[in-house]
Amino acid sequence: MTFHPRSVPYRFAGRLGLVSVFSTVLLLGSCGKSAPPAPSPVPVTVVHLVNRPITVAEEYPAQLEASNTVEIRPRVGGVLERAAAVEGQRVKSGEVLFVIDPQPYRAALAQAQATLAQAEAAQAQAKRDLARAQPLSKLDALSQRELDAAVAADAATAAQVRAAQAAVRTAELNLGYTEVHAPIDGVMSRAQIRIGGLVTAYTTLLTTVYQTDPMYVNFSIGELRLLQLQRELGRPPDQRNPSRRAFHVLLADGEEIQTPARLDFIDAAVDLKTDTLGCVPASTSRYRSRPLRPRMRC
Repeated sequence: MTFHPRSVPYRFAGRLGLVSVFSTVLLLGSCGKSAPPAPSPVPVTVVHLVNRPITVAEEYPAQLEASNTVEIRPRVGGVLERAAAVEGQRVKSGEVLFVIDPQPYRAALAQAQATLAQAEAAQAQAKRDLARAQPLSKLDALSQRELDAAVAADAATAAQVRAAQAAVRTAELNLGYTEVHAPIDGVMSRAQIRIGGLVTAYTTLLTTVYQTDPMYVNFSIGELRLLQLQRELGRPPDQRNPSRRAFHVLLADGEEIQTPARLDFIDAAVDLKTDTLGCVPASTSRYRSRPLRPRMRC
């Protein structure tokens, strides 16, 4: 076998030539691909502007308030025997809410009635004594002093009867006060005293009743805006915009109460710290089951 030293470079040269040709073919193949397609057109929304009057609404934070709030306190003291009404439920005026132990007051009434009976018996005896003394005095069979004593005794027993009648009436009232009634229609709040608790007359708070029909929406408004609103509301009805109400009430979740509201009260003084006035538009019973965090928009 004959060895040629120059054969090795030729072999490498041949391989290098193949590699070079293969690279050229790859480059030519890549250059032969087509360009990416052009992007599709983007749709555009066109708004047509129309010249017409619009209403600009202003929103104010507001707070719902019951039209009447009554704190229920007992007129007599004692042990709370029964809670007749259910917390959180609607109650009617005159409905029994709580019952205080009536036994001591029944005993007091019986004692007052017995005292009245004694006073009436003494008065009857004094009248009989006076009826006998008057004829005897005319016949000079009885002294003037004895006649005066009979007259005084009759007047004293009459006064005792009136005092005993007043005591009976007081005992009857106290016995009636053992039943605590609702003074207004409304919703009963949470009971502050449980059964068996000791209550004090005119001091212990039993519960609170809120009148929710109608309800008030309190909010503050700037002095300048209030003047504009007063001018608008002061116009004749034919010059107002009938398609919109002056006030709209929005709840915390954004729902609008459809029941109309009207301006009921404006505070007489301006708050010097905020330069605002307090306003109270009256509203209706629709709020009774809604969250107490609406906004007033006017």
